[in-house]
Amino acid sequence: MAVLVPLLFLGGFVGKLFGPLALTVLFALGASFVVSVTMIPLLAALWLLPAGNKTKQPGWQSAFQGGLDKLRQQYLQLLHWGIQHPWRLLSIAALLLVASAQVMAWIGSEMLPKFDSGSFDVSIDMTPGTPLEITQEAVALAEKRLLAEPSVTDVSSQIGYEAGGHFLGSRGAMSTSQAQITVTLTARTERDRTIWDVMSDVRRTLLNHPGVVLAITREKGGTARSTTAAPIDIRLSGLDPEVLDRLAREVLMRISTIPGLVNPYANWLVDTPEVHVNVDHVRAAELGLTGQQVADAVYLAMEGSAVTPYRQPYDRDLDVFVRYIEGDRLNLQALENIMLPTLHGISVPVREVAKVEWRTGPRIVTREDYRQTLDVLGFTRDRPLSQVISDVRSSVDELALPVGYEFSITGEQTDFETARSRMLRALAFGIFAVYLVLVAQFRSFSHPATIMVAIPLQFVGVSLALLVAGKYLSMPALLGIILLTGTVVNNSIVLIDYMLQQLRGGAELQAAVMESVAVRFRPIMMTALSDVAGMLPLALELAVGAERFSPIATVVIGGILAATLLTLVVIPVLFHLIGVVQLRRRGADAFLQDEALLIGLRQP
Repeated sequence: MAVLVPLLFLGGFVGKLFGPLALTVLFALGASFVVSVTMIPLLAALWLLPAGNKTKQPGWQSAFQGGLDKLRQQYLQLLHWGIQHPWRLLSIAALLLVASAQVMAWIGSEMLPKFDSGSFDVSIDMTPGTPLEITQEAVALAEKRLLAEPSVTDVSSQIGYEAGGHFLGSRGAMSTSQAQITVTLTARTERDRTIWDVMSDVRRTLLNHPGVVLAITREKGGTARSTTAAPIDIRLSGLDPEVLDRLAREVLMRISTIPGLVNPYANWLVDTPEVHVNVDHVRAAELGLTGQQVADAVYLAMEGSAVTPYRQPYDRDLDVFVRYIEGDRLNLQALENIMLPTLHGISVPVREVAKVEWRTGPRIVTREDYRQTLDVLGFTRDRPLSQVISDVRSSVDELALPVGYEFSITGEQTDFETARSRMLRALAFGIFAVYLVLVAQFRSFSHPATIMVAIPLQFVGVSLALLVAGKYLSMPALLGIILLTGTVVNNSIVLIDYMLQQLRGGAELQAAVMESVAVRFRPIMMTALSDVAGMLPLALELAVGAERFSPIATVVIGGILAATLLTLVVIPVLFHLIGVVQLRRRGADAFLQDEALLIGLRQP
């Protein structure tokens, strides 16, 4: 419970995600403690049979018990060798820890595991300026391909936006050359293909269609935070959109061949047709016009102005707009012929005070800290985010940036680094809290330190379990490590507590160590096996959505098994080694009553 308390104060996104889980486990542990000291003794008194009235065990139970007994004998032999050669055994344990650290670094990390939610979006960009009818053809092709997939249950498409609507797609305001499709699949357990296989097929089909310049597929819940646009976000910032466009295209070219990076795209490029009205301010001033007046007149003619609000029942209000008729809004000549009222009481066309020309520009304008930004986004697949980010950073670091321009790598990597620092702080506080609880329990400084050697031993199993399961180090995995911190010390506690009881009864040090392992072996193994059995359904991802939290179970299973198997040898050998040293230096009483370091000499 001491390990879980810091999780309640994580704060930020990770606190919102894992705080309720920590609170649930805290209440569960508290309830289990109450049951263990009340109901369990009562039921034991009612149900346990006396030694002479044991019933015959089933065959499978006898085989299981026999297997445990053989394993215990092998452990006692290994323990006896470890006591004779303590430094060899501890060196082997240290080498295992070093190897596990290398494996953890090699497998990589990510914020949250990939989640087959059964729903994804498809964003389609045609050549800027493409008419609505041509965009509809590409969308119809995508819909046909999707509806041919047996696992697809629903397809919803949107092309452009309705008049008066306010909708932003994945790349800003939707135009006639853009579309967005939302696809719903059957549950993961009811289909043969993954959501990523279907997404890849749809994207490949669209990119082969003439006029499609961009097809982006993303699963719902693809990022841990809804405010994070994509797992990979390379943010370029500067003053000139043209320069940002050139830099973004170069970045896309550099990262397009990085393994594991899919769907790279820029949130905008200088590729959208625009009409620029360049005002001749000298000529406009002669006519008593300002640039603002010219802009207002052009806007009123093209877009119109609400001159009369028309109120109707049931919130079906309408506004009456006034603007030029459609024939006078179709081409540049019509724009040049818009009439501008002057102070002299006459009206002049726009061509008298301005030059109208076609240009290309960005579809949207994005800024942060008063600097214009352009984001190059990407997704990952079949490779950990940390390794992809490392390759991306290496590629972008070689980019020659002009003076006044810079880049930063944000996205899910920034979220992960922030959350990881919070989790590591919680782990450190949890370990310290465990130590304080053990000091109070054993009234000793040295015995709790020996007990807590079991904590690093868990990483041997954690790294191996993640490797075997094909998972990366993620936030759920870190949570599993924190949960293990309070669990793996339990085996050490029962071992050392029994050793101290034997020593206080007058037993010799080595005999006490061997006896503690022989007596405590069965309950320790049963505790570990019950933990593994309880975590198996989550680790096997039997339910839809279990992918997100299955690393918790994977880490717990691997960590508890490794820590249990190593604790039964390493902790007794270390206890024996420390005991021999202290017996030589201070005598048996000092070793047994190490709590004197904490509370002073005890009264007889």
